[in-house]
This record gives sequence, C-alpha cells and structure tokens, in this order.
Amino acid sequence: VEILDAKTREKLCFLDKKLPVGTTATLYFRDLGAQISWVTVFLTEYAGPLFIYLLFYFRVPFIYGHKYDFTSSRHSVVHLACICHSF
Repeated sequence: VEILDAKTREKLCFLDKKLPVGTTATLYFRDLGAQISWVTVFLTEYAGPLFIYLLFYFRVPFIYGHKYDFTSSRHSVVHLACICHSF
C-alpha cells in the first residue's frame, strides 16, 4: 500500500501487506489542518437550546406581548423545569 500526499504526490509511506486488489494500492492522504475541539462543539450545540428556553421562561415581550412581559409563572413545576433544563 502506497500512501501519498494528496497535494504534492510525494510518497509518505509504503506498507508491505497482502491485498486482493493486485500489485499495489494507493492511498492519498490529505491534512485538513487545525480543527476545533470537541468541547467547543459541545458548548455551541447546547448553548442554543438553553438560550431559547430561557427566552420563553423569562417571558420576553416580543414573544408573549407586553401584557405578560417579564412575569413569572405561578406554577412551581415551571421553575423546576427551568432548573432541571439549565443545570
């Protein structure tokens, strides 16, 4: 198995293995460069739903209208759901 750089076609490595494809197989390696970490992906994925949920919890005026703006619910299960969702 020949491993070549995808841009320069320079031989990076040659592995001596028995393959059913014939004499040689060529594998092209491409470096994708720097990637973002999984922590960043995790925090970004979960920040959106948390922010949207809190918009509805705090009853912002552009969603509920000015009659109910920034009022809290009288049901304790709403507060418990917010605590469970946020933490």
